[in-house]
Amino acid sequence: MSVIGTIDSVKWLTVYELIMCIINLFVLTVYAVPIKKYYRWFDFLPSAGVLAAIASVLSGDMTLLALIIESLTLLVFLCTIRRLLKPKVWTAPKKKAFRIVRSVICVCGVAPIVFALANAGVLRYNPVSDFSGMGYSKAFVAMNERLSREYPFGEWRKSTGMSAKASTSQSSKGPRKTKTSICIIKR
Repeated sequence: MSVIGTIDSVKWLTVYELIMCIINLFVLTVYAVPIKKYYRWFDFLPSAGVLAAIASVLSGDMTLLALIIESLTLLVFLCTIRRLLKPKVWTAPKKKAFRIVRSVICVCGVAPIVFALANAGVLRYNPVSDFSGMGYSKAFVAMNERLSREYPFGEWRKSTGMSAKASTSQSSKGPRKTKTSICIIKR
């Protein structure tokens, strides 16, 4: 997936997931590239991420995408809780090897966020339909039922009769024009 496609996939995130991603990216970036000036409010950011994760779970979002982001948020919180409980002035690691290891760990922490963004639409709204065990007519009816249930926009709903008002108003106007749909069914 391209960079623009990854950025465009933000539309598949809920508000809570977006808040958790922003907080996690900010915290991991600051830990990878340490800042010189200490801010106490920074220690509370992972806690805000956990609150967003709790709100996401309470709102009923238990998709794989949400679970990936929530688990990363919990991991970031558990790794930074020591600074929340025992605040100390920010100091950059003195050993170069430790700084490199910490930066690599932070980059590894960003990887699940990038994966979640790259596959957000697939992880959230692409259930697998396997109609290969059905005959052609049964598979067509099953696909039609699924699309009429899941497709949110007008023409499919109108042509399948999902809206009673649309079908009665169309029948009074005379013959209606329908679009032909083609479904590919594995055999």
